[in-house]
Amino acid sequence: MTAAQRSPITLSSQRIETLGQKLSSKAIFVFIALLPLHSLLITILLAQFKLPFGVVRGIAAWKEVLLGLTFGVAMLALAWRYVRYQPLRLIWVDWVALAWVALVILYFGLQDSLLGSRPNLVGKAYGARDLLLYTMPYFIGRLLPLSENQIKHVFQAIFTVGLVTCGIAIIEYFFVPIEWHVRLGVPIYFKDFLNTYVLEWLYNLPSNYWIEATPTSVMRRAVSVYLSGQGFALPFLVVIPVTVHLFCKKPTLWRSLVAIIVFAGLTLNLTRATILVGFFETLLVLFLHRKWKIILAVSIGAVIGLGVGMAASPQIRSFVTRSISGQETSISTRTTQWAEGIDDLAEYPLGHGLGFSGQIGYRTSKVVVSGQGQEAGYLKLTGDLGLPGLALFGAWFVGILGTAVLTVRRTAQNPATRDLAIVVLAIGCGFLLNNIAAPPDQSPFVIYLFPWLAGCLVAWRGE
Repeated sequence: MTAAQRSPITLSSQRIETLGQKLSSKAIFVFIALLPLHSLLITILLAQFKLPFGVVRGIAAWKEVLLGLTFGVAMLALAWRYVRYQPLRLIWVDWVALAWVALVILYFGLQDSLLGSRPNLVGKAYGARDLLLYTMPYFIGRLLPLSENQIKHVFQAIFTVGLVTCGIAIIEYFFVPIEWHVRLGVPIYFKDFLNTYVLEWLYNLPSNYWIEATPTSVMRRAVSVYLSGQGFALPFLVVIPVTVHLFCKKPTLWRSLVAIIVFAGLTLNLTRATILVGFFETLLVLFLHRKWKIILAVSIGAVIGLGVGMAASPQIRSFVTRSISGQETSISTRTTQWAEGIDDLAEYPLGHGLGFSGQIGYRTSKVVVSGQGQEAGYLKLTGDLGLPGLALFGAWFVGILGTAVLTVRRTAQNPATRDLAIVVLAIGCGFLLNNIAAPPDQSPFVIYLFPWLAGCLVAWRGE
């Protein structure tokens, strides 16, 4: 049928879908470019320009506003599909995502007396926002999937973010005095704006600026432009699979150098869980690309690097040995938190309601139960949504990872689709592993991009 023969409705719906896809691609590139700079920009506005907190909070909501607008365009495109009698064929992963949305709405409306605590309305709103970030980007990718060429540009943008942020981290760690972070206004951002815990005896900086080396000393961690040790660590769950994947596709000297810079940045960050998970993601991507010799070289290099570091620095040696033996404070504390969190789940299987756990609970109500805060992702989830939330969380990941595995195993599959599946599979596995410790959904870079890419993969598979 020629363009002249098509109905006005068909032409209008095609224009809407085309426009929606363009807006979707623009939005994801804005997220990739600005999310790493978010904390730095907000700190500058607060401490250097001294804007009122209310004004800065409005500016800080740019990512939620942009996501909401993009989601609205996706819903409009969905409506036009039904107008022209071409409804979206839902698969079971979509139904799980819809059930997740329904559960969040249900918990938002539940009476507090039915749950184990009484989070305030602000906490419930923030808790609902955080949980819906699993599904809103997913449905955008599902309804407005990016093209193969756009996905390639997304990968290149993530690759560039890894290079730039890790390059800055190396410079910052070795050449920027810690006092400069104080002068920049980091304590104001975390203590006064975010209402989070800082260490008064260590420059009033957040506790995750440091890591315990010995019982009486700490080591500084690279924070890059994220101005947070954990904030810098979690995006590696996305950056490493993309960096290693691009290297495997075209192993040039430049991409080798970038990979070295990225791993150097992660090492200087000194986050144990993410270092181990990043190493696992690296091996997984290399395995999926069947790079056996590189797997051996990376493994040997990691062992040699660890040995050299322990031999050269007594602090690193103490840090590693105390971590392995479980003597380091955060490891022993996390073990206790897990035990207490499981006991709490047994007592409150439906959870405590939205906004009870994690950073939101600490910032809005100060009632976080030990074991369900920022150091155990699964218990953070069960603290809010209980066993129903944990079940849907697991089902959604099974669907996403299952789709990725089936795509990778089909050797005759479109190469671009297989490439996307490899990256989604590696990020998803890394997400689940890191969630044993720090929850990756605390990082906007992870929780905005991973579900979006997962939605694109599901959409591509359905075509």
